Amino acid sequence: MSGMKRILNGLGFLTTGCVGIYTTIYVYKANNEVKPLSSKLRLNQKTVVITGATSGIGNATAYALASNHGAKVIMPSRDLKECEAARRAMQKEYGLGKERAKKMGFTDDRISDPYDNTECRLCDLKSLKSVEEFAETVEKVDILVNNAAVLNPKPNTSIKKRVAKNGEEKKGSKSVKYDLSMTGDNIEEQFQVNYLSHFLLSNLLKEKLEKSDKPLIINVTCEAHLNGKLMLTDLKRLNEVEDKKIKYDYRGLEMYRQAKLAQVLFTKQAEKNWKQINTISIDPGSSADTKLGRHQNKSGTDKLRFLDPGMQLQRALHENKNGQAAIKINRFMFDATSRQLNLLKPESGVHYVGFEKGLDLKSTESIDVNRKDYRVGKHLIYTTGSEVDSYTERSSELLWKASKVLCGMDTSLVDK
Repeated sequence: MSGMKRILNGLGFLTTGCVGIYTTIYVYKANNEVKPLSSKLRLNQKTVVITGATSGIGNATAYALASNHGAKVIMPSRDLKECEAARRAMQKEYGLGKERAKKMGFTDDRISDPYDNTECRLCDLKSLKSVEEFAETVEKVDILVNNAAVLNPKPNTSIKKRVAKNGEEKKGSKSVKYDLSMTGDNIEEQFQVNYLSHFLLSNLLKEKLEKSDKPLIINVTCEAHLNGKLMLTDLKRLNEVEDKKIKYDYRGLEMYRQAKLAQVLFTKQAEKNWKQINTISIDPGSSADTKLGRHQNKSGTDKLRFLDPGMQLQRALHENKNGQAAIKINRFMFDATSRQLNLLKPESGVHYVGFEKGLDLKSTESIDVNRKDYRVGKHLIYTTGSEVDSYTERSSELLWKASKVLCGMDTSLVDK
């Protein structure tokens, strides 16, 4: 009898704990989620190009613009079948939502089938030539959302070299292997997909953007840029000599952070070079529904990750966050500030974090991170270091010049 009592008590505690966790998640979401932007806000005559629009945040952004606001959305994709499937999925979601609204007595003639306002076009961000060919097909563009990203793609090659043991030549040398994921352009994949191809695309669409009455470029990034180090002389991180830093898991993350920092620096320099175009960057927040890490290697312990309550709580808190992220992105597209309508007029050269202004890149050269309570937007930096000087004008200028070389661009076609 005592054994049964212990079991019942255990079940009681488990039930109470589950209810508590569910309540926490519900309250968190209720306090942190905002309503979709009003369908009264129209973009009927606007054309928006969104990379990475077949899934995740990009897909939610495309859906809202095409269905709720009447914009024409071009979805560049390296897999047209996948892109078409994404459009059909949006159409199905629209149909189900319309049916539910009808049963509840709600109607809104302004909301339309997103399938009618979206279009797939071939573009592989792992190929600079493909980016060029796609840009040629774009006749008109008002807003460019550089959103696509990849994290730690599976290595497809490796470079072997001899390095000093523990970084000390007197201890002799050792042979090491640096795993890498390289594109057909011989560029590290994360740097090209997350940043360089977007840099090229922005340059190729620049003149077409300038024909718009309110041209806008939105670079979608994340908090990883805060820990990023731009190393133009070692983009592949081949100078690491410590055993743990030679491993791809470490170097891959460093290269991802570097690419995300490059997006922010591109925003900084574009504001200086392209005065006719509003260029901003934004960290729209976490989401568990993105395919960002779709190419990551699976380790043995991944099979047990479902047992980690911390990870499951994070997933529960951040699932279905794509729609929330889309609101944070789309609110800049109406060139107005309105607290009632949740709109914010974009300020060129600014990095936004969620719904807040994070960094004014025009005047930011470094971030003082001495204080443990220092904030960049919503992010609290815990560190005892001195300062992060990754945001200097010299860094953004060098990156811009290096990017033009890597892209093989004719400098007579773009502003210096």
